Amino acid sequence: MSDKSRKKKQLHDEVKALRKRVAELENIDTIRKQAEQRGLESDKKYRTLFENAIDAILIIDLVSGKILDCNKKTADMSAYSVRELKTMTVTELCPLEEQYIVSKIFAKVAESGSLSGISGISLLRKDGTCVPVEINAAAHEIGGETCICGIIRDITLRKKTEDMLRESEEKNRAMLDTSLDAIIMMDGNGTISYFNKAAEKMFGYRQKDVKGKKLHDILVSEDARKKYVQHLPKFEQSGQCQIIGKTLESYASRKDGTRFPVEISVSSFKRQGTWHSVGAIRDITLRKEMETRLRESSRTDELTGLFNRSGFLEFSSQQYKLANRNNSCLYLLLLEVNNLRTINEKYGLKTGDLILQDTAKLLKRTFRESDIISRIGGNKFSVLIITPPAPDIEEVISRHIEDAMGAYHKQKNHGHEISLSIGLSRYDPDHPCSLDELLNLANAQMNINKRLKSAISEKAIREKRQHERFSNGHSLKGEFDIGGDVFIKNISLGGICLRTSNIQSPDAGCKMSLTGGLQKKIHLTGRVVWATAVKTRREVALPPFESGLQFIDLQNNIKKTLQEIISSFKGI
Repeated sequence: MSDKSRKKKQLHDEVKALRKRVAELENIDTIRKQAEQRGLESDKKYRTLFENAIDAILIIDLVSGKILDCNKKTADMSAYSVRELKTMTVTELCPLEEQYIVSKIFAKVAESGSLSGISGISLLRKDGTCVPVEINAAAHEIGGETCICGIIRDITLRKKTEDMLRESEEKNRAMLDTSLDAIIMMDGNGTISYFNKAAEKMFGYRQKDVKGKKLHDILVSEDARKKYVQHLPKFEQSGQCQIIGKTLESYASRKDGTRFPVEISVSSFKRQGTWHSVGAIRDITLRKEMETRLRESSRTDELTGLFNRSGFLEFSSQQYKLANRNNSCLYLLLLEVNNLRTINEKYGLKTGDLILQDTAKLLKRTFRESDIISRIGGNKFSVLIITPPAPDIEEVISRHIEDAMGAYHKQKNHGHEISLSIGLSRYDPDHPCSLDELLNLANAQMNINKRLKSAISEKAIREKRQHERFSNGHSLKGEFDIGGDVFIKNISLGGICLRTSNIQSPDAGCKMSLTGGLQKKIHLTGRVVWATAVKTRREVALPPFESGLQFIDLQNNIKKTLQEIISSFKGI
């Protein structure tokens, strides 16, 4: 190939290479323009996001802390213009007392790369007011330099809501802690999550000791625990069980093991998708005691402490049912304090009340605890005798009352004696009658006894008027078969008056031997026509009972000797 041909081919190759290079450059330029276009579009998107963000965004120099760039929200939040902000450091947007903390935060960001959710910081506005903010920051390389991108969120509303919520919680906690009722909260499994101060005081546990533990393992009985476990699945599913929305009475256990009555009100609520319950528990020990006292007072006589008529009827009715079931007898004793109205009028109601109280004490000492002793009204008492202790019950009762009254009058050295009228009736299950009918029978018997006693007393008065009586100056002595101490008070041809240590039964017979000043001795027989308890003066130690005896079967020779004996100390 000639030189000319070689040069021509070389030139063609160079042109071809040049065109290829031009094409490459044109392609590179196209790519550059496309990249610039994408960059412009990206920058536009960034600026759009940057400027329209709802939070303040700042680009901060890592070394100096100077604000390199910020969005409009930053200006709105701080009340500075964007131009002013670009001349400031980030610490100038913080109160003086927080500037050191903020500088530490950004130093930590530079060290760790990012921090998020930083609260408790305030942004200082141009007018000097502060706005509570939350900071999220991260380190980025921009233009070959490491900068910090900070996002600042105004949390004024959230702070206000948190403060309101905290205040509400504090109020609720204060109310719960000052409540007199125990307030206990637990989840669906019965695990305690709240235990107020009243609960601590009531049960003896501290909240830290029971929180996280099963309530029914420590505060309730085994039976209540079993019932709770039975209803637990239903509560977990629906938040409902037998006790929800109700007020119930039960028993709870303290830390020391003592049990006490409580009133419980339980309600349920849902929290984070799980059912919980809260119970208000009130210690009703005092209320129960009050109810017991009221119940007892409704059937107890306030003056004597015995059952009143209502209590008597209530408990006697129960014994009636037992008597019918066991085919056993009952005796009803009715007693009436004599002359109570006269005592009240003469000595005052206080004295009358003392007589009634002493009568109640006398009856309590006389009868058994199983017997129902009552004051059924005014001056009347009743005793329902359960399971009579002896077949001759009437004599036993009479003797016991006489002995009790004798002991009472010997012990009670005052001017007012107890005198009782008595009536007794018998309940026979083979011939049943009502309690009111039994009371009426006893009352009728008592009225008969009162009339007999009155008749005997009138007879004794008439007997006293028939014969002149002479006081015994201790010259007349006697022997009597009635037992106990006997002192002759006075005597007449018709009868003799004795002071005795035992009360005598009307119509009871008595054999006696009398010896007068002439040393004459005669044997007489007498019959008791009246008997009573009398006051004994302190300076004169005499037996407490007085009886009038009428001489019977008095023959002429004995009557003559009696006249001589009486004449021997006549006038003494």
